[in-house]
Amino acid sequence: MTSHSAAKTTDAMKWKRLTPRARHVMFFSQQEAARLGTSEVGPEHLLLAVIREREGTAARLLERMGIGLGALRQRIFREVPVQEGAPAEDMQLTAAAKRAVDSASEEAEALGSETIGTEHILIGIMLQKDCIIAKMLSDDFDLTADRLREEVGGYHSEMTKKQRRTADALGTDYVYAVFPLGLGDGEPSLEEIASHIEAEVVAKASQGWELVSTGISPVPSAPGALLFMKRKMPPESKR
Repeated sequence: MTSHSAAKTTDAMKWKRLTPRARHVMFFSQQEAARLGTSEVGPEHLLLAVIREREGTAARLLERMGIGLGALRQRIFREVPVQEGAPAEDMQLTAAAKRAVDSASEEAEALGSETIGTEHILIGIMLQKDCIIAKMLSDDFDLTADRLREEVGGYHSEMTKKQRRTADALGTDYVYAVFPLGLGDGEPSLEEIASHIEAEVVAKASQGWELVSTGISPVPSAPGALLFMKRKMPPESKR
């Protein structure tokens, strides 16, 4: 089972736009489907995968809203019984799951994000009105797509402010060294990303800046490395 098999029902452009953690969700969803004895990935398996990707934005938002991930997982298991079938090697998304991924793509665009994150997948699941999992989230956990959108906006705003406070505490300025998920064809390798960051650091150094520390960009529309840099003091100012 590969991380690409469940993505065959999504077009190549959507797959390239998925963040690394969203790609983890697509892969984990296959494992969750297999664990429940089915050969198709449905919205319930996507949601189980969102929960499993605990460091993803969606899982963090659920916890911020007071929804325990363990309790939610157990609730899903009560809703979706284990089947007897043997899972196939090449899993496909159900029609409902495909609509959820399509909705996630549209939601990301509406929110001004160039990439599709775990939070958009969660909203995509919530938008499936005829989906039993979306109804369960609404009825049992008081979760709606609108509430989730508000939480997403607040979360990203808070993360940006946190990065700014970090920069202030370091007495530095910070700049983005943006490396889109598609530097070339497909996902960039770690070597490509490292080379891109190094080139940015060298370019800034030539302008009188030096690197203090690095972080990850909290802005979905600008995925990349956050470089905390400060201006070097000119020789005469050190006297």
